[in-house]
Formats: sequence, structure tokens, C-alpha cells
Amino acid sequence: MGNLKNRLQGAPFIRILFPFILGIILAEWLLPPKSPLWFIIPAILTLSLFLGKRSFKKEVYSGSLALIIFFFLGFSWAVYKRYDAKELPQNNYIAVLDEYPIEKGNSYRAVIRIIDSDTKLIAYFEKSDDIISASPGMLLFFKGHPRLIVNAGNPFEFDYQKYARHNNIGHRIYLQQHDYHFLTGDKLKNLRYSALILREKLLKRLNDAGIKGETFNVISAITLGARNNLDPETTRSFTRTGTLHVLAVSGGNVAVVYVFLYLFLGFLNKRRTVTVFTLLILAGIWVYTFITGLSPSVLRASVMFSFITVGQSMKRNPDMYNILAASAFVLLFIKPSLLFDVGFQLSYAAVFAIIFLQPILFKFYYSRYWIIDKFWMFFTVSVAAQIGTLPFSLWYFHQFPVYFWLSNIIVVPLVSLFLYITFFIILITPLLPAIGGFTSLILTLTGSMMLKFLHFVEYLPFAVIENIYPTLGELFFTITFITLATLYLIYRKSGYVCAALFSFTILLLLSTIDLWQIQLRNEIVIFNAKRKIVIAFTQGNQTTWVTNEKGNESETMDYLIKPYEGFRRIRKSEKLFLNFPGFQSNRMVSIKDNFINFNGLNIYLSQNKEGDFMKKDFPPTDLLFLRKHNSMQQVYYPEEIHSETIVIRMNSLDNNQNKAPLPEDFSSVKERALIIKIDQKNVNKRYLRIRNW
Repeated sequence: MGNLKNRLQGAPFIRILFPFILGIILAEWLLPPKSPLWFIIPAILTLSLFLGKRSFKKEVYSGSLALIIFFFLGFSWAVYKRYDAKELPQNNYIAVLDEYPIEKGNSYRAVIRIIDSDTKLIAYFEKSDDIISASPGMLLFFKGHPRLIVNAGNPFEFDYQKYARHNNIGHRIYLQQHDYHFLTGDKLKNLRYSALILREKLLKRLNDAGIKGETFNVISAITLGARNNLDPETTRSFTRTGTLHVLAVSGGNVAVVYVFLYLFLGFLNKRRTVTVFTLLILAGIWVYTFITGLSPSVLRASVMFSFITVGQSMKRNPDMYNILAASAFVLLFIKPSLLFDVGFQLSYAAVFAIIFLQPILFKFYYSRYWIIDKFWMFFTVSVAAQIGTLPFSLWYFHQFPVYFWLSNIIVVPLVSLFLYITFFIILITPLLPAIGGFTSLILTLTGSMMLKFLHFVEYLPFAVIENIYPTLGELFFTITFITLATLYLIYRKSGYVCAALFSFTILLLLSTIDLWQIQLRNEIVIFNAKRKIVIAFTQGNQTTWVTNEKGNESETMDYLIKPYEGFRRIRKSEKLFLNFPGFQSNRMVSIKDNFINFNGLNIYLSQNKEGDFMKKDFPPTDLLFLRKHNSMQQVYYPEEIHSETIVIRMNSLDNNQNKAPLPEDFSSVKERALIIKIDQKNVNKRYLRIRNW
């Protein structure tokens, strides 16, 4: 432990990084309004640190105060840098194309930025010759009404609104051909747009050299960060084999670029020309970074190698922990929302695990044979990276690739080989087309063999453990237990055993509470799904889905079903269809026409038809599900409520004197999913608790 403690003490950026990150997290959780007042606290604390009495500057006090300063600095800076989208009116706009358009079914998708503002939109363009040939930096005129990006409000859905906000995007718009046109001859130039255009030219050179099909898409993603054209099945294979990280240009790619430049420019690494040598390497690294699209993983690697290059030019050997923390601090200071990027989290977790764990794992075995030693090295690097990224993989992807070690041993070395060959093809093809074509053939065959190998690993028995949905508390204490147990195995300190057992006890307690809550669960969830009725009737760990979709189209509901069933720990589910003629039932639910009975609770689902329901035809009803165009006058409501999907609790439609009460703050449920908690003891009293998800 002493060695690790000494290493961390020699890394001052680690000590300031953690409070800075905690401040960013608090700002994201609270989302306070922007105000210059937030900078007053860190300013006052900083002044007190430097202007205080001499006795106040003892190490323990000044160190603690410095941590508090960086905590408030992270909080204040995250609030200041946060992007808040505001309503935009129907108007005429001039914008710049921020990226190459991507084909999406019947349209093209691209991010555009309104000129003279920081407002970015996701624009969907109707297909035309103009949009197909468009490139970054082109100016366009468009007219329309940009809409704020909002979530559907369904349980456990991907928070796309937050994801877009973290990328400084707040609106979306669909533009038909007559709604937009590009301004001929006008183009905005900056370094990023130039880098994207250069990447497109390099990709065209690879394609012209003879690299085609899905192999071209994979090579483009691995070497130049162009992932837009990858087949979903290919992405699935990389995910299920634990090699998805190679599709995101990462530290390994930057390391190859660094080594290539270091060898190519090595003759300048002398006392008189060391400055030129350093600047050329930094320029090469950052040109490659811009070309590959500025992903968080490549940004992390580029900042790290920049620090290493500068340190070496000054004849210093910087500490890797400190470099890692410094690169994270720099990136988060530039853009605090990067902290919530999955690529950023996976990248830093993997690198930290490799730096810390790989040397320890490597020492467990030694071979005097070079090939075995290299095999063992790749194996330990893969295992260390997988351990570091495991919590994030479980939380975001809900699966664990069992044979990650096998696929990474083959794929990771191939990535470096692909990068070297790609550089060679790009440089040699214009000069010697025959050699470039022959090299392209080798690259195509190797890439094709790699894809076949990944497909083979993907379909091995028990290749993937799926449907892992830990709660945040369970995930935290699992990580804590594994970390403390690992530290005990390394340093043999009894304190780690006690702390690990305590964490394990808390983990068991949380799991027990979760199982108890599952047994008591009794709820109806009405999902916000456009042009569909999707309702989940859940009791314990079993769910019945009721929908008006056709049976052969039910797979389109997976984006709603899978997250709900996963996080709700559903073990058994069944679908019933409203468009099915006659009577349907199972243990929990029975359906006839538009009437549903759920464990004694009577529910009516309106289908948006004129005369869909009449007061005299209704039996006693506990729940009435009304859709947007139903007239409230038929059920004696004073006004129409405009909502895509609304739920109203009613005692009985036969009671003219009592109108069914609306849920509290009914306006807040507009275009949101609803969750209805049912107290079975009070079903006869029509007792329901309705709230937003």
C-alpha cells in the first residue's frame, strides 16, 4: 500500500480532480440557475487561503481548504458552461452544416448550428441532390419551427434530452426540400470542418485503393473514427465479444501515431532541434485527433501523449497517474459535460485499470519464450481493462462478454497493424498504385478474417451473459467489495477485509430489500407511445402487456419493453392484443372488446372512435383511458383536456352527481407516461395512486 500511496501523493492532479468532479456531479443533479454569484464562494475561499494568517497555512488546513475550493470551482464552472436550450419561434434562419449528413431511411440527418449563436439543432432533411453533396461548413437558409428535444417520459428510457444537452444540442427540425437551400459559394471555414473534409478525402483514397463493403466500414471506424456506415450486426458482434472499444478511436491508435511520428522524425530529437521535434509531434497527434472526430477517448489519449512529449523534451519522466488525472482535469475544465459521456468514462476507467492492475497481473506468470510472454502481456492488459470497465458495461449495456479475453488477444494487435497499413496505403497509393492495391488486398483479407473470427466468438456457447440490470446502490457496493478484496490480496492488510465484509453485508441487505419490494409490486404503467396503446400490468415479477399493435409487429415495442422488464426484474411476461377478436385472459388480466379487468379492477380503453363510449352503456368503471380526440362532454367533464394519453380515476360513470377527480397537477402529465400504484386491500374502494414516471 505504501508504494501506491507514495505514487498518489506524487500526483497532485488526482487530489484536485476528485473534488472538481464531485462539484460537476452536484451541479448536474441540482441544475441551479446560472448566476455570477456561484463564483463568489470559491473566490472568497481562495482569498482566505492566500491572505490568512501564517498559522492558518498549515498543511492539513490549507490542503482541506484547497479541496473545498476545487469542489466549488467544479460546481460553479459546470453551471456556467451548461447548455440551456430555449424555445425558438417559427422563423427564417441561416445556419452552418456542422458535419457530413448521414442517410437515415427516407431522410438525411445532420447537426446544424444557427449563425452567430451557440444554438445547435438536429436537422432531418428530405432527400435531395443538394443534401447528398453537402459538406461541413456550408451555409444554408431554412424556414421552420425548431422544436425542443423532450423525452417521452417512459420508465427507464434512454435520456436523450440530457444526452443532447451534454452535446450542446437542444432542438430538432424536419426540413422538406422547399424549406431549405444552401447558399452558393458561401462556406464557413474552421479547423474542425477542414479536418472532417480531409478525413473524407482519406476515406475516398482507401475506397479507391480497393477496400470495399463492410471491411471498408470497419477499417474506417478503427483507423479514422468514421462509424456512421457500420452495419448494426457488425456493431452487435463487437459489443458481444467485448471489443467495441476498438471501434472508438482510442489511446492505442494515438500511441501508434506517436510511435510512427517519433521514428519518422527521430533525427530532429537533438538538443538544438528538440523544440521543432516536439512541436511537430504535437501537431501530428492533434491533426489526427481532429480528423477522427474529437471523441472523448482520443481526446484523453492526445492530451496524455502531449504531456508525455512535453515532459520528455524537458528531460523529465512524468508520473502516469498524474498525467491521467491532469488530462481529465483539462478536458473537464474545457467541457464539464464530458464527465457524463460513456466514452469518456470507459476510456479513463480502462486506462487507470491498465496502469494499476496490469503490472500486478503480469507478475503472476513468467515465460522465457518471447511469444508466450507477449501473449500473456496482451491477456493481462485485456483482463485489466475489462475489470476497470466492468461496472460501466453492466450499467450501460447490461451484459458481460465471457470470451472478451479471447477476442481481444486477436483483435487488439490487429488494430495497430490496420493503422500502420492504412497509413501506408494513404501515402503510397498516389505514387505507386500497384503496391497500394496489393496492400489493400492484404488489408481487406485480414479485416474480413477478423470479422469472421468475431462472429465465431459471438456464437460460442455462453458467449454473453445478458439482462444484467443492477441498481445504482448494488453496483456501487459490488465495485467497493471487489476493490477492497483486490487490495487485500495485493497488500494483505486486515482493514481491507473488514471493509470488504461490511460492503458485502450492505449489498446483501440491498438485494433483500429489492426482493421484498418485488413481491409487493402491484402496478399499471401506461406508456407514452405515439399512435399506440402500450400498457404494462405488473404483479410481483410478472407482467402482462396490452397493446393495440398487430401481433407480427410486436417486436417494435422492444425499446419500451426491455428496459422496463430489466430494471423491474420481470421473470415472466406475456402479450395480449386489443385488435384480437373475442375474449382473452391469463392469470392477471382479461380483455373483452375495450374492457380490461386487472385483478378485480375494471378499466376501459378508448380507441379514438366517434361514439366510442356512451354513459348508458358503461358498467361500473375504475379507470378510463381517454385518447386525444375524445370529447369530454360525453362523460360530463367541463372542458377538453389536450393530451396524447390521459388517465382518469373514476368511481362510476353511472353516478351523475360525482365527477371523477383528476390526478393532482394534471397538467404535468401531458405527454408523459403514467405509473399507477394499486393498493389491493382497497380495490373495492377504487383507491389508486397516480403519478408521473
